[in-house]
Amino acid sequence: MPSDTAIPVIVNLAGFLEELQLLRFLDAATLTLLALEYLATLPLEVTLIWPTRLSHIKVLYFLNRHVVWVSVIAPRLANSTKCHTMNILANCGRVATVLVSEALLFARVWALSGNESLLGACLFGFWLAAGTAAFGLIIAFSLSAVFDLSPYPGIVTCIPILSNSKYSTPAVALIFLEQIVILSLSFYYGIRRHGTSGSHLGRIMYRDGLLYFVALTGETYRPLCMYKLNDRHHPQVLAILNALIQLTIRGNIRFVLNTFHFAMHAVLCNRMVLHLRNEAREKMGFTTQYDISILDAGPEDESEYSDGRLAVAGHRHDTLNENAHSIRLGPLRPM
Repeated sequence: MPSDTAIPVIVNLAGFLEELQLLRFLDAATLTLLALEYLATLPLEVTLIWPTRLSHIKVLYFLNRHVVWVSVIAPRLANSTKCHTMNILANCGRVATVLVSEALLFARVWALSGNESLLGACLFGFWLAAGTAAFGLIIAFSLSAVFDLSPYPGIVTCIPILSNSKYSTPAVALIFLEQIVILSLSFYYGIRRHGTSGSHLGRIMYRDGLLYFVALTGETYRPLCMYKLNDRHHPQVLAILNALIQLTIRGNIRFVLNTFHFAMHAVLCNRMVLHLRNEAREKMGFTTQYDISILDAGPEDESEYSDGRLAVAGHRHDTLNENAHSIRLGPLRPM
């Protein structure tokens, strides 16, 4: 029979395992959402992405499409006893998901700017420096964690005992700084070039970017915090929905939105790329999946089709609709 002092410990452990089990179910639900999203957007991907030539946008799109699966499966769904390995995979997968999504957004901002060379170099340098630092900090954070094997592996395999937030906090701050920079530049170039131009393609870029930040950047969080049995006063960066959850709920369940949040980074960015390519294809008058390689638009349309090049660069040929005469086509490059 357990002693009086052992009963609170047993109850505390049972509650801890129950919370981790619930988080595991939510991870499975997020995985289901990703699978449904993948199937729902696969026809558009086959139409708009697969036929294009290899480019940085295409590479980033496919990375964004698949890296997120690692960050969702590795934390609690893999059932591996290699706790440190799974922890490193999970945390690095999460950071990679956000950084790849932000790379697509940086490319979007560059297109909004009119493909300014200096801005492109600055954006790439900033993204590379911040991403490298964030990865280094997250790896250090993951290596500093201490785990114990769970007595109930059917519920959860690894129990985090200790972690060092001095590494995770600046990593999250760097990622958030990137998002603020992208948001600021999106507002600036969106208003300057497309706010009053009437360009539907420009509105697509502006709208999807703002939706991304309203849905995700507002949910500032501490996504890489480890779970602790007695972590009741861990400092949090609180904002909007995640803030309300973490203010009103105690224990590990306050991290309920973390995995879903990472998944939505990938989902919304992929949707943005597909929307841009689909809109640019329709704007240029194509009725099927094939587009042109080079578009020589008039000076009055240069800004708009600069965005179009981000969306459709690399498509080849097909039949134009009845409005196609309003667009002047440049020479096709050889296959």
